[in-house]
Amino acid sequence: MGLGLVVLGVLASGQTHAGPGAPTSALSKLDATARMELLSSRAKTVSMYVKTDDVARTTAEVKRLGGSVGTVSGDILTVRLPKPAITTLAGLASVSRVEGARRVLRRLDRARVETKVEQVHAGAAGTAYKGAGVIVGVVDYALDLGHDAFKKPDGSSRVIGLWDQGLQGTPPQGYTYGAECNAAAIAGGTCAHAATDSHGTHVTGIAAGAPIAGVPYGGMAPEADIAFVHLSNKPGVADENEALTTSICDAAAYIFKLAAAQGKPAVVNMSLGEHSGSHDGTSLADQCLDNLTGPGKIIVAAAGNEGQGSQSPKAGNPAVAVHAGGTASGTPTTVRFLPSSNMNQVSVDLAVWFDTPNDVSVRIGADDGQGNIAFTPAITRAQALNASTLTVGALTLGPLQAAGGELPSGARGIQVRIVDQDQNSEELNSVEWILEVTGAGRFDAFIDTTNGGGFIQNAIGAGVTADNTMTIGYPAIADKVLAVGSFVSRNAWTPVGGAEQQQMDNGGQQVVVGALSGFSSRGPARRATVVKQVPDIAAPGEIVTSVLNSRSTPNPLRTIKAAPNGYIVEEGTSMASPAVAGIVALMLQKNAQLTVDDVRRILTTSAVAPAGETLPNTNWGAGKVDALAALQAVTPGTPGGDAGTPGGDGGTGGPGSDAGTTPGAAPAASDSGCSCRTTPTTGGWVYAAVGALAVGLAAARRRKRK
Repeated sequence: MGLGLVVLGVLASGQTHAGPGAPTSALSKLDATARMELLSSRAKTVSMYVKTDDVARTTAEVKRLGGSVGTVSGDILTVRLPKPAITTLAGLASVSRVEGARRVLRRLDRARVETKVEQVHAGAAGTAYKGAGVIVGVVDYALDLGHDAFKKPDGSSRVIGLWDQGLQGTPPQGYTYGAECNAAAIAGGTCAHAATDSHGTHVTGIAAGAPIAGVPYGGMAPEADIAFVHLSNKPGVADENEALTTSICDAAAYIFKLAAAQGKPAVVNMSLGEHSGSHDGTSLADQCLDNLTGPGKIIVAAAGNEGQGSQSPKAGNPAVAVHAGGTASGTPTTVRFLPSSNMNQVSVDLAVWFDTPNDVSVRIGADDGQGNIAFTPAITRAQALNASTLTVGALTLGPLQAAGGELPSGARGIQVRIVDQDQNSEELNSVEWILEVTGAGRFDAFIDTTNGGGFIQNAIGAGVTADNTMTIGYPAIADKVLAVGSFVSRNAWTPVGGAEQQQMDNGGQQVVVGALSGFSSRGPARRATVVKQVPDIAAPGEIVTSVLNSRSTPNPLRTIKAAPNGYIVEEGTSMASPAVAGIVALMLQKNAQLTVDDVRRILTTSAVAPAGETLPNTNWGAGKVDALAALQAVTPGTPGGDAGTPGGDGGTGGPGSDAGTTPGAAPAASDSGCSCRTTPTTGGWVYAAVGALAVGLAAARRRKRK
């Protein structure tokens, strides 16, 4: 009855199977997301990641097939091409892997004091570092170009470039979608960007907003140049809720290319996240970002806001969690889940990941609450394509489709997307869903949903735990991306013309200044021996005052100053991440050649330990960021604004571009040039061996604002 289940089983290496009119050899290179694109009737042009050992040959073939290459990130390309060409491209000998783009949703007065940025601005680190000569890039949703916080003292704009991926117009050179506003268009007031969301404006204000007359809410790097990319889930079509992962890598490459053209270092902030991936940093989406980093090219991301369960509005208000894990056995074990607390939610993504060589199978069930329960057939990692319906009482759910993909990394998964095809979520939310797992070995399941959906914590079987560990996903889980958690910097505020408001926790108690934010996502990585410890560090994210988009309609109880040139308070790791990004800009002003390894080591070794914490851990990472100590630990090198062309053009940073220790960085007791992070199991330093590939989720894997 209009409700479709899309189920993606990961195919075991060497498994043969029938595909939708394509050779097995080509299909074996496709991940589950790419395979679902073959089944989908929606898009005629699709976005993909392609891993190749011959960039020139593969690029030429993409063009011959009627497609285009966007970003070249080492041996990984972002590609847009006609759907029928997917398997032809995958059949090339030069192509080893094709992954589909996943859809994603988006996830300061006291903040500058808490991080000691005000002392840095005042010259306590020897020079008054304010980000001059550095570009702060933000990949987000909507920027208010007219706000005075983004202008120089003479009234000219500090924004040197803006790419609106949802507009029709002239895209940046090398890309085929969206519209670019260069510095001249922005200065002349002809930039057509007019999105109404305030998330990106608020985030940019934290990282790089300048204080304006009579308002003390400046950002971390108030003299930095700004580059902004407004995301869209349909390139060339305006959308303020979702984005494609390929578009995010394109956005970072665009910003680094702008910076390289001006000979400046850049830091890119991503206050975004999702949970349908393998949570181990090994997907092509992760590697695409990793390969872009290098000297003077740093990426910072929000850890996520899934650190504590939420209360579902379902009868009894059961607590729900993003993650459920346990040990599978021959006896089926179950955990129930709810798609959302929002009746407008029309889909939910579910992924079950495991590394055991043994077979693990899942079934998806539905309980209509009237005594009727039905399950799908068993789905295994060897599942290819399938179709069926699921009847629960008077409700028919289906059809069921399955697709698989090979995982060279050894990680295996079964992924499910439940879609209400008539865009009416009544059916989706009218049942209680069941995940049943059978087999042998450890499994971890994640639900990627919005508005209070999750695994029901009091409806789990033996051997299963529903909790909020392992809740740091893409892009923060990527090895060369700094993952930032949140702590409380304020617990009360007074809106314009109103009474004082207090920030409360889930239990109805006022939050404690200095405490870790309850919502801040927790580590570890699903495979902590494969990737870094997460999070890296924590920064002020609850409550933070920053810039308001004058085109938005703000909550009056959160409005500190009304538009124009307005300010609002918000909370989330979305607010913590740009605080660190702005601090990184100050570090790059002192030494433009710092790598992500340098920055990570300096930030984590200079962090402040919260009372009673043994660090690093999976809640705080290394502790609270300390901008003053970090700046003091940076040995002066090439200053920002005189960096030459760090890392090339921003779109070709290959593997190894971030190796070694920059001569200008502060020395460490041991520094091999690798990404060395402590793991919670050993407490020692381990070398992250990233290079494995992970499968993606359904044809549209969502990314949330953090």
